[in-house]
Amino acid sequence: MVQGFQSVQPEVDDLAARLARAVLVDDRELNALCWSAQQDVDAVRLSSILRNTLEPAAVDIAYRISMTDAIVVTDEVADIGMKSRVCAPLALAGEHIGYLWVLDPERTLTDAQKTDIRRFCGYPAFGTGNIVFPYPWIMRIYQALEYRLNNM
Repeated sequence: MVQGFQSVQPEVDDLAARLARAVLVDDRELNALCWSAQQDVDAVRLSSILRNTLEPAAVDIAYRISMTDAIVVTDEVADIGMKSRVCAPLALAGEHIGYLWVLDPERTLTDAQKTDIRRFCGYPAFGTGNIVFPYPWIMRIYQALEYRLNNM
């Protein structure tokens, strides 16, 4: 765990326990900052944590994810030993600061688990509740996120 992220570690551990999945948080340069206990890891996760390096194909996937503000399900990339996972870009005050990665090789995350991921990343929770959008563009982004979540 990188120094300065001690306050995030309990949150990562709690999310991993609720999801029953391995969770990892990277900075925007894809350096592993903190991670949960890893029961089931793939070659990409192992390389990220132990060697702090990634295959170029994994970096390319992360770069494409950084261009969106949605939770993304990646396909398995057998050539580099990467299992399917859910990724959400992390932002603070509109600036991209990193990634949240959740291994999901069987693609069995439930809607409730996806909601936990959304909440962890600061996205509005899926479901009921009155949400006030001060600007129309925020409403469009929210609607796009909800659509993507329902159609992953």
